[in-house]
Formats: sequence, structure tokens, C-alpha cells
Amino acid sequence: MMNAVLFPLPAQEKSSQNLRMGLYQNPPLSFGTADHPKGIFVDLLQSVAEEEGWSVSYVPCEFDGCLKLLSEEKIDLLGPVVKTKEREKYAIFPNEIVISNWGVVYGTSDFVPDTFLSLSDKCVAMLKDDVHASAFMRLMRRFGISYRTKYFHSYEKVFRALQNREADVGIANRFLFLRLGKNYSDVRSSSLYFNPIGATYAIAKNNPLLAKTLQNHLHRLKQDQNTVYHTVVNSYLARGSLQQISPYVFKIIVALLVLLLASITAIWLFRREVRRKTEAYKIAKEEAENHLLQSEYLRRVVNTVKEVNQVLIEPLSIDAKLQKVCDELVENRFYSLVWIGCAQKSGHALYLKYHSNDSSGYLDETFFTTTDPSSDFAKGPSGQSYLQNRTVIQDTQNDPNFRPWRDRARRAGFTYCMATPIRYHLQGEPVGVITVYTSNPAGFSDKEQQLLEEMAGDVGMMLHAQRLHEERERLLHERIENFEQTVLVLNDVIEARDPYTAGHSNRVGEYAVLIARACGCSEEETKQLLEASKVHDIGKIETPDSILLKPGPLTSVEFEIIKQHPETGYKILSRLAFFKEEAQIIRYHHERYDGSGYPEGLKGGEIPRLAQILSIADTFDAMTTNRIYKPKKSKEEALEELEKLAGTWFDPELCRIAVDILKDTKIHEEISQLPSTQLEEARFAYFFKDPLTDLFNQNYLEFTILLSSTLVPKKTKIYALTLKAFTQYNREKSWSEGNTLLKTIADRLKSSLKDRKIFRIQGDDFIILTSKPLPSDLPESLKRELLENTGIDIALIDGGYVREYDSKRLYSFVRSL
Repeated sequence: MMNAVLFPLPAQEKSSQNLRMGLYQNPPLSFGTADHPKGIFVDLLQSVAEEEGWSVSYVPCEFDGCLKLLSEEKIDLLGPVVKTKEREKYAIFPNEIVISNWGVVYGTSDFVPDTFLSLSDKCVAMLKDDVHASAFMRLMRRFGISYRTKYFHSYEKVFRALQNREADVGIANRFLFLRLGKNYSDVRSSSLYFNPIGATYAIAKNNPLLAKTLQNHLHRLKQDQNTVYHTVVNSYLARGSLQQISPYVFKIIVALLVLLLASITAIWLFRREVRRKTEAYKIAKEEAENHLLQSEYLRRVVNTVKEVNQVLIEPLSIDAKLQKVCDELVENRFYSLVWIGCAQKSGHALYLKYHSNDSSGYLDETFFTTTDPSSDFAKGPSGQSYLQNRTVIQDTQNDPNFRPWRDRARRAGFTYCMATPIRYHLQGEPVGVITVYTSNPAGFSDKEQQLLEEMAGDVGMMLHAQRLHEERERLLHERIENFEQTVLVLNDVIEARDPYTAGHSNRVGEYAVLIARACGCSEEETKQLLEASKVHDIGKIETPDSILLKPGPLTSVEFEIIKQHPETGYKILSRLAFFKEEAQIIRYHHERYDGSGYPEGLKGGEIPRLAQILSIADTFDAMTTNRIYKPKKSKEEALEELEKLAGTWFDPELCRIAVDILKDTKIHEEISQLPSTQLEEARFAYFFKDPLTDLFNQNYLEFTILLSSTLVPKKTKIYALTLKAFTQYNREKSWSEGNTLLKTIADRLKSSLKDRKIFRIQGDDFIILTSKPLPSDLPESLKRELLENTGIDIALIDGGYVREYDSKRLYSFVRSL
């Protein structure tokens, strides 16, 4: 019967061949054994083989094994097979399709999926290297649905896995259930269809003639409804349908057919309406699924933007925040790459400052974009977004403006690129752009674009707020610096009033820092101590000059007044927020460990630790600096004195550490409170001037002799100029006349003995200190010019060298006059 419907080829084209066909279990297309093969593809090949005079043998194998045999040319052909690019490498495919097919998702009586989303996290059984399995995996990747995979070597094993609950769902073609359904009662076909394809034969590459012959036969057989092709196909499909129907159901169907024949018109109308509504339902269902997928996609975008906004409020630097923005955006798996470009202060280049991980190498050293309108590199999304101050989206493969970056985008798998400007405020000019690359074939949706634009706006607001914060910090820092400078100026005013203590504050600061670090103070505490040292005597601004500058011993009242300077310093500095800690140190730096200090008489641990350190440093500098009536001590003497004061003035442990660290300290030997210039000496001697003659008094003479090694040259001599019978002159002329004469003599000495130190002592005698010879006629000229007719005589006595004197010898010399 088959030969009757075939149209034989001319005899000369026939050839005797022994064909080997792979046979795998895919009913009703191919199944059975090597001895009893069955199926549409088997029967069609047998029909053509009889026509051509071929002999066919069948090689049973599982599907992936069959493909391997075909690629190794160990079989001549295989069917059914779907043509793919990979399979074309080792097989020839006729253009004619033998039968159309599609993939179906099968479930069980426990679970029949109704949407692809319901497959999330399910275990899916599928045939290894199956075209439907590959299409299913691509579809799931596109929707971003995760699942687990279990591979098998035949469709029957896929159904067996479902029957035994080894998998939740399985992937197979539409025909299998017709043949195998009756054997697996718990397997259910779902309404999830996908991947429509055409199945045909695959012929080994070494047999192109066989491929051409099959192509010709298939083309001819499909043209006529009465050929073996249609007979075989209808036979197997009808047989499979009936085989899965039980006798009971069959009787019901026959009864229904009778009823249908009786009411054919009504049933036909009813079925047409059902088809229409079913089609509408499928469309609505598909739209709902697409909407659900889009909602899920947007939910992920929203979560990504939410994470970015969380980054923007974290206490990080601008650089750290912008880098983290890039990193958070690519956590969305569709965003493959993100970078942030900043505008250059000069030129047109966009400075690529921050970017996510670039495993694709897209942003290599050759990557470039610009805002120069004349350049092709400004036509991309980033350049146009910056120039037009708006969001720009481009198709990486089809937009001509993206041409400079098209090849690298294709290699990286980027489908669309979106750039949106970063602005300090909505209507502001851009200060940079955020550029996002996606692998989503659909690109960026309108809602997605809106979310990313709002995110870029938040980034701009963060940058603006950060810039304002930095500016406020800068102004506050300048203000603090100005206040600090003001405080230091006040301290300089004090040192300017008292030049003998100039540099004292800085030296105390040096010593205090050394002690603090040796005591293990933190850097913050050390800094506070240094700042406090610089201004620890600022309270002396309230001390009168007559006390502050007094070179002699203070009276008890004067000492009580000067004791107020720590409290005064505290009141001045505690009103400044950034000097509050330093103010506390200054307030207590004259307290003593045994409670004998001031202003509050604190003792022991009551005294702040930093104040105790400052007290030690202050005392050490005072000891190693020349003081009025008290020459400076050597470093060794000062350290010995500190050790004696441990336990009374100072904390013993702090004092021990201080002595140990100050042993290696270099003392500023040149520092002295004594005057070094004539101006300083004049100011210093202000407190020692004789009010009548404006000459130095006897107290200053004693002080000069005491410190002669410092105050006078080495070869300085001492002379006494005595007036004889001056007391008699006062009695005869009056004290007023005597005072006038004394002032006249003093003025004459000052004018004729410049650069000499002249002192008035014991009322009517004068002492002259000089390193230069005195005029030999000095007594006679004074007597001739000033004392003629006064009855007063005058004598000049050479007392020798000043440095040979001490207080005792000076006393004897004065008494002898």
C-alpha cells in the first residue's frame, strides 16, 4: 500500500545503501527496539528505504548518546532532531520539517503549575541536551526565576522521576503524554506551552547524498494528502489518543458524540464561544503574568534604590559614598556596570571617578567620553545627558550615536545604556552623570527610569549638603582659629607687658608635652595640655603693671592680687566652647599636692592630672630662668629641687616621671628675666629710681652688685662721690634748697658722665659704676661750678672693681663714706 502512493525516483538515481539509524525512546515519533522499531520517523524512513532499495538497521541509544554517535559518524541518521547551530557542526538537516512540536511543562497530582512564576525554587526534571530543556532554561533566565535542575537520558525517565516524586515538574514534548500517560497515572499535563519547533532527520556530514534524497522525498510526500506521510502521522496520533482513554470514558465519548450529532449547530456555536473566551483568558493570563514579572522587576529596582539611599545617609566620606552607590546598583543582576563621571574644571572630558567592578573590561584604558559637542564621543548617553541636562537612553547595538562603544558593549552583553545628570537641585546645572548599563533585552521601563532619576537627584542633594557641611566646617574652623589667635594675642600682650617672661609659655608647653607623653596621656590630652600651656598666664592681663613688672619681692597684698590670675584665666577661656577643657587645666595649675596651693586649696587626686603636669613644667622653667633676686639654677639643680618638692608640691609618681624625662632636655641657656638692652634696663630700673634726682637708688645698687656678672662689664669699677658738710647746708639754707642743690648736682653728673650708672645713696652721696676712666678734674669742676660759697666740700673715692664686691663688702664700703 505504501508503494502504491510513492512516486519512485528514476532508476539511475537509486543506490544500494546499508543505513544505520539511531533509535531513542520518544513515542510516538520513535520508540521500540532494534528488532521492532516503531514511530512516525521509523515508518517514514522504511517507506523511503523500500523505494530506494536501502536496508536500514537500528541502533538503540539514549538521546544524548545518539547525538554523540551521529557526531562520530557511527550512525548515518537520527530522528526526530531539531536543528540548532551546534548540531549543524556535525549534521546535515533537510529543509522539510517532518512534524511540528512544542515543549510542555508536566506536573503531578500534587502540583500542576499554572504560571512560570510558580516554578520558583522547584526541582525540574529534563532531558540532557534537549532543545526544549534549553529553551526552558533561557525563558527562566529571562524572567529571573530560580529553580533546581535534574538531568535524565530519556523522556521516559523524566516521567518516571515525576511518578516517583524525584522532581516537582518535568520538561518534555507534546506527544509523549499521548503514549506514556497511561503508564504514569500521577503525571499531569499543564497549560504551560513554549518553544514551538519543527522536528526532522539529522544526517551525518559524510552523507550529503542521503540528505538530498530525504529532502526530495519529504517535500513530495507532504504535498499530497493521500501519501504515506499523512497516513503514518494520522495513524500514530489517533492511536495514541485512543490508547490513553479508558473503556468507560470511551463509552461516554460515544454517547456525547451522539448528542453532538443531534445538536451540531448548538454545540458548534457553543464551542466557538468557548474558544473565543478561552483565547481571551489566555491573553489576559499572559498579560497578568507579564505584569507580575514587570512588578517583580520593578520591586527589585525599588529595593536597589532603597539600598542606595541608605548609603547616602551613612557617616562616610563623599568618595566612599559614591563608590558604594556604584557597588549597590550592580547588586541588581540586570545592572551589569555603573560609573559616575564628574565634570572637569577645564576641558570637556568627563572624569570617570567611581565605578563598579568591571569584569568585562568595558572601562579599560581606551574608554573615553566627553562633553565636547563636536566630538562623536559626546553623542553617547553620558555626554548627551550632561550637555542636555536630562536623562538619555540608547540601544547599545542599534542606536547610531552609540557607535564608538558598540563592539565593547556587545562583548560585555550590554543591551541598553542610560545616563542621568547629577544636580545640586532640580533646576541646577549638572555636576556629573550616573551611567548604568543593563543586560535586560527590554531596556529601561518608564517607571524604572523615574526611579533612577529620583535616585540621581538624591545623590545630588547629598553632594550639595556635603559641600554645605564642608563649607560650614571651614568657616567654623576659621572662626575657631580666629578665636585662638585672639587668645594668643592676649597672651602676647601679657608677655609684651612683661618682657622678662617672654617665651615662658612656649617653653612650658614644650616641657609639658614631654612629660604628658611619658605619662601615657592620649594625643587629645597632650594637645589640650599644649594649648593650655600657651595661655596659662592669660589671667595676668588683669594684674596691674605695678605688680606684674615689679622686680622686687611682693608684699602680702600684692601676692594675693597676683594669685587671682588662674581664676581670671579660667573665666576668660571657659566662655569659649573650644577652650573649656584648657580652662580647667589653667584654673588649677597653681594647686599643690599637699593642699597649700591656690585658688581652691585642692590636694592629691582632687587636682586634675593635666593641671599637675602643667604645674611641674611651669616650675621647672621658672627654676632654669634668671629671676630678679634669684639667679637661675642649672638643669641638675632644678631637677634635684623638683625631687625635693615631690609629695608636697607635686604628685610623687608624676614628679618621678618628669625628672626622668627632663634629664635629657636641653635648657634654653640664653633665656633670662634680666634686662639685656638699655631700654629694658630703663624700664626695669623704673622701680628703683630716686624720686628727687631720677638717679638709681641704693636698692638697685645692691641688686646690680648681686648680679654684677650679668649686668656690668668685667672691668667695671666703683667710685664714691661724697658731699662734706651737706647736712649743715640744709640747716642753714633749708631742706628745699638742699634738694634743689642735690638735683642740680645729679643733672650735672648725668650730662657729663653718660653711659655710666649713677646711684644716690644715704641722701647726700653718689656711687658711680663705670668701665671708662672718670675725668680727673670731676670733683674740682663740680665744686667750682656748683658748690662755690656753699661751704660744701666734695671728694671722689676709688672703691676698686665691682666684681670683687658682694653684699657684705658693699655694705662696708657705703658705711665708710
